[in-house]
Amino acid sequence: MTERQIVIAVDFDGCVTSGRFPEVGEPNRNVLEFLWAAAARGWDVIIHSCRVNYHWPEPARSQKVQEMMDYLERHDVPFTSIWGLNLPKETARRRSAWCFSGDHGKPVADIYLEDRAINPTGLGVDWLTAMAEELVRQKGDPLAYHRQNGDANAATD
Repeated sequence: MTERQIVIAVDFDGCVTSGRFPEVGEPNRNVLEFLWAAAARGWDVIIHSCRVNYHWPEPARSQKVQEMMDYLERHDVPFTSIWGLNLPKETARRRSAWCFSGDHGKPVADIYLEDRAINPTGLGVDWLTAMAEELVRQKGDPLAYHRQNGDANAATD
């Protein structure tokens, strides 16, 4: 019997990098070491990022995606695909091949690495509210960059 393929979805900003969007920041060594080990085992690694979000006006979206692609290559980050570009790694490296897929939703994965995540199992509403407020305080407003750059959809997301 063949072992089932493990799929990992990892957020770029705040997980692969130690930065806070729109800045990139230094590599998160613990995450990179985990991804290298996962890739060595043949697991699929999907890079999941708001940088490919369809709400972004051009050329801002392409610029942010290019920053991410350059970073992934410069730091030898292993990945199978970039969610939202719907392309394998080899094709995704060629900017002319990018095909933004629109509202691409959440990738299906066994493991999600996300810097803004809270596991709500067994937690009360007061605790969850306090954690959400603290997360926004620490990480900042996730839509601030969009609002500052005139994205009309940012206020409704």
